Amino acid sequence: MVAGGLERLSERAELVQTMLDRGIAVDYVSGGPETLYATAMPQHLEGMSLMSSRPSKPSPLAMKLKRAIDICLSSVLLVLTLPILALAAFRIKRDSPGPVFYRQARSGLNGEVFQIVKLRTMCEGAHDQREELRSEAEADGNINVLFKLDDDPRVTKVGKWLRRTSFDELPQLWNVLNG
Repeated sequence: MVAGGLERLSERAELVQTMLDRGIAVDYVSGGPETLYATAMPQHLEGMSLMSSRPSKPSPLAMKLKRAIDICLSSVLLVLTLPILALAAFRIKRDSPGPVFYRQARSGLNGEVFQIVKLRTMCEGAHDQREELRSEAEADGNINVLFKLDDDPRVTKVGKWLRRTSFDELPQLWNVLNG
């Protein structure tokens, strides 16, 4: 059972996911990001609301079928969205210096680390500005755990448009195609 004790919600979510990946059933006080897990079921224990997650493993056939569907759909959608991606790439390069794509390490199936690819929506070196902006945001009363700013000065003009339309996520199709 997990009930607080971790400073950041991301640490708690990571702990729960690690336990589930290792086949350990988890009960946790509801209200954290784990409540978004598709397998989470509400429970009540002595008047306390809990969420319970149980590990599950799809069959090998289901995994192969899912992979085949992923390859087919992501290939078709990549071809269909190519004009949008080309326009977005042109506008990103024209709007600000730096690469068109943003890459970040993420943890995938079985904890395997991979690089996600997205269209860049922030100025080059945006990550280096986080601590300064975090201090300013906290001074204004924003103590958001996920560090989201309503009017983030690091977001480029084109980046605002890409985020509003969610076109910055189109390269995720490449991530899906790569498995």
